[in-house]
Amino acid sequence: MCRFVVWIFLCFAATALFLTRLVLAGDVTCSGIVPMRHRNDVISIKDFGGVGDGKTLNTKAFRAAIYRIEHLRRRGGTLLYIPPGVYLTESFNLTSHMTLYLSKDAVIRATQVRTLSQMSIQCLLGTPVALVRMVGTLVLKVKLHTVLKLHNLLVLMTFGLPALVSLPLTIDRLDVNVDHAGERVEKQHSPWVLALISFIHRLNFRSCLMFQDTGSWPLIAPLPSYGRGRELPGGRYMSFIHADGVHDVIITGENGTIDGQGEVWWNMWRQRTLQFTRPNLIELINSRNIIISNVIFKDSPFWNIHPVYCRNVVVQFVTILAPHDSPNTDGIDPDSSSNVCIEDSYISTGDDLVAVKVGGMIGSETSGGVQNVFAEHINLYNMGVGIHLKTNIGRGGVIRNITVSNVYMEKARTGIKIAGDVGDHPDDNFNPNALPVVKGVVIRDVWGLDVLQPGSIIGLKNSPFTGICLSKINLHGKIKPGTAPWKCSDVSGAAVGVSPWPCSELTSPGQTGSCSRFI
Repeated sequence: MCRFVVWIFLCFAATALFLTRLVLAGDVTCSGIVPMRHRNDVISIKDFGGVGDGKTLNTKAFRAAIYRIEHLRRRGGTLLYIPPGVYLTESFNLTSHMTLYLSKDAVIRATQVRTLSQMSIQCLLGTPVALVRMVGTLVLKVKLHTVLKLHNLLVLMTFGLPALVSLPLTIDRLDVNVDHAGERVEKQHSPWVLALISFIHRLNFRSCLMFQDTGSWPLIAPLPSYGRGRELPGGRYMSFIHADGVHDVIITGENGTIDGQGEVWWNMWRQRTLQFTRPNLIELINSRNIIISNVIFKDSPFWNIHPVYCRNVVVQFVTILAPHDSPNTDGIDPDSSSNVCIEDSYISTGDDLVAVKVGGMIGSETSGGVQNVFAEHINLYNMGVGIHLKTNIGRGGVIRNITVSNVYMEKARTGIKIAGDVGDHPDDNFNPNALPVVKGVVIRDVWGLDVLQPGSIIGLKNSPFTGICLSKINLHGKIKPGTAPWKCSDVSGAAVGVSPWPCSELTSPGQTGSCSRFI
């Protein structure tokens, strides 16, 4: 079984990547790892009441459709078709033997999370009303999306949330004429009456359903190999699209979009108001035979695609997008899994592009060990670190047989970085004698422009890196005066055709091959 480690491509600044192939197995392409199945049984989300207007909540429709797939068990499985439109929904679970198919212009959008106070204010407050004149009584020009902010807030504070539910029932008892477009109030009333009228017109409970209290977002237990949430102790919020113990699952289509609406989550992280670890966009646990292809993933609250304890996983022809300042929006994070293949994809996020992990806490998830990782034909733009392998004292595990080749990078702070101890622990409860072993790492055929620091390889004094090979690497850029282009310690291996020349710890055997005899 092939287990892997820590973050292969770690880019902290503005990042963009076109990944041709990353294989965590022995194959050189993704073909044949998981066959693409044809489903004869096809259902549409509209068959279950789905409405793609961007406002209607479709959680019941998704759950009913997947319940039907799970319990009817059609031979060969079932395809759930998502037609064009924006389908707002809370989180839902996938089941085995299903294809989630997003048509062109189809969007599955997560409900936007608010705390209860944020949600109440969002539903209540709108743009200020236009003051026309003040002659004893207040005359307002009221639109459907207009509200007197102060009075509505006072209504909430005075009567509480139950009053908000009952207010629309009294609209026909008010002596007010509003034209069909809701453009103006024709009679004069006291400010309180006008405030209530404008509030009633402004309040749209369907729009309030677009928001979900964080307290109602499902919580799940920490992953066993983590022992706690990634960001906070305790549990974690369930991923937007979730699967546990499934097999034969396909998420594909015509480049439809799965939108996590993550900005609110990012702001809670920045403001330190999170109660639990943020949800991933898609997480598959203890699953096998998974294909994710031809889908756009947008604005994940946390990591985008997280297969953990899985085998036989293919991710290809996907686009993953998030703002460059969005925290921890990793693209694809294979975790404690085997036979994983990622190819022909474009990723631009605020954090790691592809981060290979095994257990432990963030940054150096290497406790389970890593082996047989092959990555090739990768283009990287605007990053902190281009090729990054890192681990920690206290993690243990063996990292070996890692090959990265045919990489083009542009605008990087550091081109290649291999670190033995990044000091990234959630607390002090770790074993300082549990030292990782790193050996057999080949990085070859790399070309970089505007790279400020070509490389750094820092092993451990009591567990030095061995069998490190750098071959045919050219990293160009303006190095700070007085700064060595490479920093190395506690490492042994070879370097062939590397510019600028790396550290003396990597010998030059005078060969033109791939350093294979040093591995």
